[in-house]
Amino acid sequence: MAIDTLEQKRAQAAMEFVQRHRNNSSQRARLRTLIQKSPVMILQNGLGQTLAFLLADAGDGQEGRNAAGLLHDRLEQWLCRERRIYQQEEGLMTQLTAGSRHDYLQAQQEALALLGWMKKFAEAWLKDGG
Repeated sequence: MAIDTLEQKRAQAAMEFVQRHRNNSSQRARLRTLIQKSPVMILQNGLGQTLAFLLADAGDGQEGRNAAGLLHDRLEQWLCRERRIYQQEEGLMTQLTAGSRHDYLQAQQEALALLGWMKKFAEAWLKDGG
C-alpha cells in the first residue's frame, strides 16, 4: 500500500524512528523525555533554540550519538532531506538563522507535526519496561 498523504508520511517517519531506538535501553528513557519536551520547548523558545539545545546536549559523539543527537539528526533529516524546506548541504542551523521568516515558521510547524507523532509512539514503545 502506498503512502499518499503528508500526515501518513509523518506517521511512518515517526514510527520508524521510535521503533529503531525502542530496544536501546541506555537511551530509551532520555529519548522519550526529549520527544515529550521538545514540542513545548519549540513553542516557548522557537525551533532554532530547541535544535541548539539538542546539539549542545548531543555531546562530542565519540561513542555514537546520544538521544539528543539522534533526535536532532532526525529532525534535520526530515526538514532538509524529506520535506526539503531547507538544503541538506548548507546545514540546518545556518539556514534557520539566515533564512526567511516564512521558511522558519514552516519548518517549526513541520517539526511540531512530526514530534506530535513521535510523542504518541514514544508513549507506547519507549516505556521503562520497553
